[in-house]
Amino acid sequence: MKKKIKIDLIKTIKKKFRYLKNKKIVKSSDLLKDNILDSLELMNILIELEKVSNFKIKNYLKKNKSFKISILEKFC
Repeated sequence: MKKKIKIDLIKTIKKKFRYLKNKKIVKSSDLLKDNILDSLELMNILIELEKVSNFKIKNYLKKNKSFKISILEKFC
């Protein structure tokens, strides 16, 4: 089992997707509804979260229907 670590999702997203470097992203932002990421980019981030933390996409989707940064970070 992977160790639980604190993830700064905003920083991770801006690092992975350079074109978002100057975009205002806050903890209450929904990655899809606020058009921050498209669905493929979102999947890339979710897969990255699975690699570096205890995050499980399947478990997350059972409990959540949105992709708000604050909720994603708590789930990690």
